[in-house]
Amino acid sequence: MAAAAALDRRLLLGSFAAASTGPLPPSVHPALALLEKGEYAAALAAALRGAWAAGSGASSDAAPESTPDWFEAATGVLQLLLTSSTACGEAAEEVLLAAVAALCLFTQANLAGPALPLPESPFDWLDPAAEREWAEQRRAEQSRHEGGDNEATAGSGGGTAAEAPAGFGRDSTSPGDRWAASQLSENGEDLVGRVQYPQYLLLARLILLAPLQVNAAAAVSEAGSAAAAGAPAAVQPAAGAAWLAASCRDASAGAGAAAAAAEGAGGPSLPGWCWWALRAVLLQQRLLSGRSASLRSLLLGLQHHVLAGFALPVEATLAQPGQHGGRPTAEEQLLAAGALLEAALLETAFGHVEATKAFLQRASEVLGFCSELTGALGVRTVHQQEAKAQLVVAVERQAGNPWNEAHAAGALPDAALPRGKIEAACNGQVELPAELKGFTADSDVLPHPKLLEAGPQGTPTDLHSLEQALLLGWCLHVRKGSASDGLQPWEMAAYVDAVAQQRSSQFLLHSAAALQACRLEKQRSRTRDRALLQMEQLSESMGKAVAGLPAEARMRYAFSVWFPLHIQLRKELGELLVGMGLVGAALAVFEQLELWDNLIVCYQLLDKRVQAEELIKRRLEVTPDEPRLWCALGDLCLDDAHYLQAWERSGHRNARSQRSLARNALRNSNYAKAAQHWETALALNPLHGEGWFSLGYCYIKEKDYPSALRAFTRSSQLEPENGEAWNNLAAIHMHLKHWPQAFNALSEAVKHKRDSWQTWENYAQVSVRCKQWQTAVRALQQVLALSAGQRVDLSVVAALVGQVEAGSGGADDAQQQAGEGPGQEHQQGSDAALAAEGAMPAGPPAQPTEADSGSLAELAAALGELGTSAGADGGGAEEAAAQAEAVAKAEARAQEVLAQSVGQLLKGIAATASGDSAFWELYARYQTAVGYAEAAKECLLKRVRALGGAGWQASQEAFETYAQASAALCESYLQAAEAGGAGAQRDISSARLHLRGLLKQAQERYGEMQPYRQLQDLLAKVGAAQERLASK
Repeated sequence: MAAAAALDRRLLLGSFAAASTGPLPPSVHPALALLEKGEYAAALAAALRGAWAAGSGASSDAAPESTPDWFEAATGVLQLLLTSSTACGEAAEEVLLAAVAALCLFTQANLAGPALPLPESPFDWLDPAAEREWAEQRRAEQSRHEGGDNEATAGSGGGTAAEAPAGFGRDSTSPGDRWAASQLSENGEDLVGRVQYPQYLLLARLILLAPLQVNAAAAVSEAGSAAAAGAPAAVQPAAGAAWLAASCRDASAGAGAAAAAAEGAGGPSLPGWCWWALRAVLLQQRLLSGRSASLRSLLLGLQHHVLAGFALPVEATLAQPGQHGGRPTAEEQLLAAGALLEAALLETAFGHVEATKAFLQRASEVLGFCSELTGALGVRTVHQQEAKAQLVVAVERQAGNPWNEAHAAGALPDAALPRGKIEAACNGQVELPAELKGFTADSDVLPHPKLLEAGPQGTPTDLHSLEQALLLGWCLHVRKGSASDGLQPWEMAAYVDAVAQQRSSQFLLHSAAALQACRLEKQRSRTRDRALLQMEQLSESMGKAVAGLPAEARMRYAFSVWFPLHIQLRKELGELLVGMGLVGAALAVFEQLELWDNLIVCYQLLDKRVQAEELIKRRLEVTPDEPRLWCALGDLCLDDAHYLQAWERSGHRNARSQRSLARNALRNSNYAKAAQHWETALALNPLHGEGWFSLGYCYIKEKDYPSALRAFTRSSQLEPENGEAWNNLAAIHMHLKHWPQAFNALSEAVKHKRDSWQTWENYAQVSVRCKQWQTAVRALQQVLALSAGQRVDLSVVAALVGQVEAGSGGADDAQQQAGEGPGQEHQQGSDAALAAEGAMPAGPPAQPTEADSGSLAELAAALGELGTSAGADGGGAEEAAAQAEAVAKAEARAQEVLAQSVGQLLKGIAATASGDSAFWELYARYQTAVGYAEAAKECLLKRVRALGGAGWQASQEAFETYAQASAALCESYLQAAEAGGAGAQRDISSARLHLRGLLKQAQERYGEMQPYRQLQDLLAKVGAAQERLASK
């Protein structure tokens, strides 16, 4: 039974193109050989018949009539085979083969290709006559292919695309497929477009989850709270599935012990079974229009067992080889790294960038395979003469890692295909639509950079297929986890080039690299035509059978690379056509895929709203209970009644209709009603980031700030790259005077909104509140750069100057000068809703920070000023004195650095704010604080000149300000004169002339005011000083 026990492991290795070569007895597994040859339909027929015959006692004598009845009968069969007292490992293996075959058929039809005419229901394979009919159709299809007719078939219900066309006025989806699609919907999210053969995926999911008990009580809550939504579900073998529980391996055991346990198990292992279940559920998530909280909970629960069974034992063995039973085999390392890679793809599907990066790093460490971006000289265009630095991927292999030793010996399991063979399949002749006949792929930009020397800096061309999949995972991480700046596409291109130029690869890996290249090239005008043609060619080639490229070869790594489903690939092609002005061609693509929302956009661009409305109504006459159509009609008419119809006909399960109702209410400024609809939609699917963002906006307009805080917190958690969510979250914290929380939120906001001077200005204000002086300086420098010197918050500048004046002791008045209150701060923010609300109720007082004590001690220690940590030996007087001295030195250094930074900032402001008198006052204070009296005097003079040109005679307040500035200037003249020097007489004369002129002009209107008399007294002092200088 040892060979039988390794069935799940053999199936997993086969999906990585590394199937074991040892034969299994056909009498034990008659469907396995068919699976490994890519004959998935025959394998499903054989395995499903065997399982159905073994569990026939669970069903009635009469055959079920409808699709729901068939699946209900299958549930009884599975219960008998997997969770009853008679359940055994052999029956479970038969059922597992059926599930894998059904999953592979669905994946082949919707992702890897080629498309095949299949029976609508997988249970049709139980009828030998139906199988014979399919075999005849298959032979006829092969004959047409051999005769040169390569037209792809992609139908539902056993027909081709031409026999079952999509479109308006006819129902292209059978009742069975429509029911299966409704069963695959989760959390109010429907399937996107027209999916082929959904019953096969539903059957695979039913089988793989049948022996598992999923406790999602901790993961789902009625309110969909932030803490509960998406939490891992508890997954364990169901009662009666003893064959599965017995093969559960201890994650703390080493790789060798795990392998031994696998050999001695009496059936599929729990980790192996969960891995196939994870693949089926993740594929279901990819079909949905939005992320599902319940599916994420289930996926995390399944992932726990997969990693515990395959990844953790290998990682433990590699970390401590002597304690965990020797070295892992290459197959064990492949499965461990593959499990971690698929875990990274799972996190990518839900937008968790940091978790994705962690799993990719762990997978790389398992293989001892380190990749990083570096530079190499090369050219990018045909006519380029001078070589420039090009980003390339450098690979470093860890010495002593068993995987790398096997790679060096050429002993790694990998059934890769030559690149030329794959390119011939991908670049075969396709019939282009009439709209694309005038386009050409010719461009002077090379598809890949031509390096002068490959050398050690270039990427090796003999990478294993799994290593290529890892590089594509890193490329996806760059796309999802970095800002969309000028560097991002070049970093992605380096990974794409590394995979595309491998001598041998896999069909889907090479296709994924080609697709990423198309996405990069469509952003450049010089390569946009080529990207469009390549996208069209790639989309067509995925559905066509190619000689020498069997289905088994196309399916390798189908679950380990993020390649879009066929409907998503065609949708992306349609969107590219729209972007290039080919709306008519895109219209045909969207109509065939039944993507109604995109179709409506095309009709609107063609100014055919009336025709679109008529066509949707025609389709509703055929399928009146389809919520997607009612929502599409509502989008055209902006009528809430259509959205309510979708809500009612879906049985209150369609989140799309509630989101549309919320947007309509928001458009009409009915924020309370919009918030109610958003709450309803988010109760169905709490993982919708846009919904939480809009809900927070509605609560702000309703002045429900605690609820807005909750909504924006959830939005920033779901979409960490959304800078607007972080900014609005920080703005609410600012209004509530939660300064540390606002500082943390703005620290994230500026990462994603680096071109928003409003966000940087808020960051500067909050940094001053939190005594983060250097951060405030850097933020103001960004404001100056982004606003071209037209914007500067002088209240923050005043706080910085006050800190320079006060020295290391801190300035208590700095925070008072940093802003007059929360009302002023939110007026300067970028959120329009916040800016319209006025002053907010006072929140809790600002919490003190530890920036003045602990951080300085840490800085002193980092600088090497502290020989020993304080109190390490009981806290002696010498240690305390040494620490105090080190802290004093660190404070002095910090103060010096701050003074220099503020000086640079003020110089930048001075270049653009020459007419602002308030700024020159601050600049003078700074120059005085750092001991530059002459520079301070010049700043005071510029302040007086600025006020003099502003019409100081117009009002009493203006006169008082001008008199104060004049007095400060003359006082600086007096101080300079008393200090002596060559210019003393000149300074005194300047002060005397200025005061006499000012007093003469102000005598008539302001002669009785106190500032006037003070200026007279100052003039007398200046006269006395002048006499003293003359007498010397």
